[in-house]
Amino acid sequence: MLKRIYMDRLTIARNKKTGVFDPAICIKTSKGVNRGHKVVIQGASRIHQVEEPNLLAGGATVWIETTAPVKVLREGVPNETIRHIA
Repeated sequence: MLKRIYMDRLTIARNKKTGVFDPAICIKTSKGVNRGHKVVIQGASRIHQVEEPNLLAGGATVWIETTAPVKVLREGVPNETIRHIA
């Protein structure tokens, strides 16, 4: 399954303004969007940069694409939640 990984600028700005630590890394697949504080790509990936925002990557101009399994980690919750996306 193709995964597009990008940073959510609005979440980063809101975190800075309010002092919270919401996850700003987005992992978008055909099944939806997962968010985390850390991402571990367990295989090959590609980094893309374009001039015009990519709507498939949340409007990002730079994002990572991979079909490899990904671990998504969230901090600030008991036992640091880990989600695996195949």
